[in-house]
Order: sequence, then structure tokens, then C-alpha cells
Amino acid sequence: MKRIVIGILALATLPVFGCKKLKSLANINIDIPYSTQVTMPVVYEEGVPIPFGGYKATIGPIGITTNSRQYMAEYNTDADNIVSVQLSKLMMKILSPSTESIDFLDTVRVYISAQGQPEVLAAYSLGRVGGDSLALTCSQQSLKPYFLADVMNIKLVGHFNRVPAPGTTVEINSVFHMVANPLY
Repeated sequence: MKRIVIGILALATLPVFGCKKLKSLANINIDIPYSTQVTMPVVYEEGVPIPFGGYKATIGPIGITTNSRQYMAEYNTDADNIVSVQLSKLMMKILSPSTESIDFLDTVRVYISAQGQPEVLAAYSLGRVGGDSLALTCSQQSLKPYFLADVMNIKLVGHFNRVPAPGTTVEINSVFHMVANPLY
């Protein structure tokens, strides 16, 4: 009799505690990469002294085609079944000239916007870093409406310690993590 009561209680609590867990088993986790290149604009000519403490510059907005419809078709899902989309990785890498270092930036913030959506902080890096690449810290913003737009725009706002070499080209690589679930 004791086993029957415990079994009934277990079955009764399954819908309360188990449905979410069962639904989450149907989650489809997809990493979606995007890449774009940008040439650093000339704000100060080489040899011209920059203001004490550096200068602030904005690059963009740079339009990126999301291809969200193609990704949804590829994974047999639709906008209603997308649970979340978040930026999981953002890297900036110097492509040219090969002698340039990313240490001309000491702070960079990356904002994302889309038609009908407000601009939000998506990633940032505070403090000077050497080398030819920079990994930014991603905010935990929900970016589902930006991903669903045909085009999302990125804007970089940076604080420059020095003038980058003329023609400096930076590659921006990002990975968006999408969770979809056909049970939602």
C-alpha cells in the first residue's frame, strides 16, 4: 500500500515538476556564425598628435544580413518556436597590416540594432589588450527580435589610445546561440 501511495504521488508531481524538464529535452541548440570586415576610419592623420587621454570614435552602423529564414528552414523551425537567441562569442582580429596590434583600442562597446528595435549593448571590452585579436565579453541580452529581422546593424564605439596604421582592417567574428523547441 505504501508503494502505491508513493507511486501515485510521483505521478501527480510529474506534470508539475517534469513538464518543463521534458520540454527542455526537445531543445535544439544551434550556433550561428557571422563575420564581417571593417577598415578603421581615419580620424587623425598619422603624425598628428591625438588629444591627451585618447579619443572616442564610432564605426558603423554596419548592416549584417541575418539569413534567419534560411536557418529556421534548415532546422525545421519557425519564429514561434525560437526560445532564445544570445550572442555567445565576439572576436575582433587585425587582418592587415600584419604589423598592427589591436592595442590602439583600450575600450570598445558593440551595439546591435534592427528596424523597429532599440539599440542594445551586445558586447564590450574594457582595458587595453595587446596582440592581433581581442575577445569581447558578451552581454546576456535577448537578441531574438534582432536575429529575426532581415538585417541587424552593429556599431562599434571605441576609445582609441593611438591612431591605427592607415588601412587597418579588422575582422569581426560573432557567434549567436539559438535555442529552438518544437514543443513551444
